[in-house]
Amino acid sequence: MISSLHDKIISLDGLPIMPDAARQLLYIRNDPHAGAYELAQIIEQDPALTAQVLRYANSPMFARRGDIDSIQAAVARVLGFDFVLHLALGMLVGSSMKTAPVKIAGMSLWEHAVYSAQLSQRLAEEMPMSHRPQPGVVYLAGLLHDIGHLMFAYLFPERMAEFSASINEHPEQTVLEREASLFEMSHAECGALLLDVWGLPQELVAAARYHHDCFFSGEHEAITRIVLLSDRLLMQIEQSDAEGVELPEQVIAALGLTQEQINRVWDGLLEQRDGLDAMVKLFA
Repeated sequence: MISSLHDKIISLDGLPIMPDAARQLLYIRNDPHAGAYELAQIIEQDPALTAQVLRYANSPMFARRGDIDSIQAAVARVLGFDFVLHLALGMLVGSSMKTAPVKIAGMSLWEHAVYSAQLSQRLAEEMPMSHRPQPGVVYLAGLLHDIGHLMFAYLFPERMAEFSASINEHPEQTVLEREASLFEMSHAECGALLLDVWGLPQELVAAARYHHDCFFSGEHEAITRIVLLSDRLLMQIEQSDAEGVELPEQVIAALGLTQEQINRVWDGLLEQRDGLDAMVKLFA
C-alpha cells in the first residue's frame, strides 16, 4: 500500500486542492515588501476565513471585547503580520480537508492541534533569541504536525475507525507501529509528504516528519524539537499520541530551555484551557 499511497499523494489523485488563497499567502510570505494591507486583501477574499481570523483576534485569550473589526486591525493591534499569515494558512489547510471528527487514542485531533500550536509558540518564545524560530511558523507547525492523521481519515475513513479502536487493544504498540501494520506508512511520513507536495514551508514538513523522533538532528531541528516537547507535555492531560510523558533532557538542552521555564509555560497553558477550547471550535 505504501507505494500506492505515496503515488496518490505525489499525484494529488483524489486529494483536496490547496486553496488559491493559501498559495497567495505563501507568495507574500516571501515578499519583504508585503504588509498588513496586502495580507488583508488576500484574507478578505474569503468571508468565512475573515470571520475565523477576527473571532480568533477577539478571543478572551487576548482580553479583547469584540473591538477588532478588520484584518488590518488584527495585524496591527493584536496578532502581528507573521502570526495572522500563518494562522490563516492553517485555517485554509484545515478547511480543505474536512472529515468526520477524528480521535486518536481518545484525543480529539483538532483539540490536540490547537493546544499543541499554542504550547509550541509559548515554548519558542522562551528560547534564546539566537536560535528562536518565527512564532507564526512555530504555531502553524504545532497546528499541522499531525495532518497525516487527518489524511488517513480523509482517504480511508473505515480503516481509520478500525485503527483508532485498535490503539487501546494493542497497548504494546506505539501509534506509529500500529499505523505501519495497517497503512504501511506512519502519519508522520504521510503528513510530511502531503505538506511537501503542497509546497508548504520546509519547517512544517520537518515538524510533521520528525515530531516523534527525540534524536532528530538536521535542518529545522529547533522547530521539530519544540513540537516534540509540546506533544510530551500534552500527554499529561491525555491530549497527545506521544510515546510517553518523559521530557528528553537532550531536547530541552538543545532548545536552551530550563525546567522552570517549561513549568511556567505549562501552568500558563492550563490556566487558559477555556479560551483554548473556544479556539478549537474555529478549526473543528
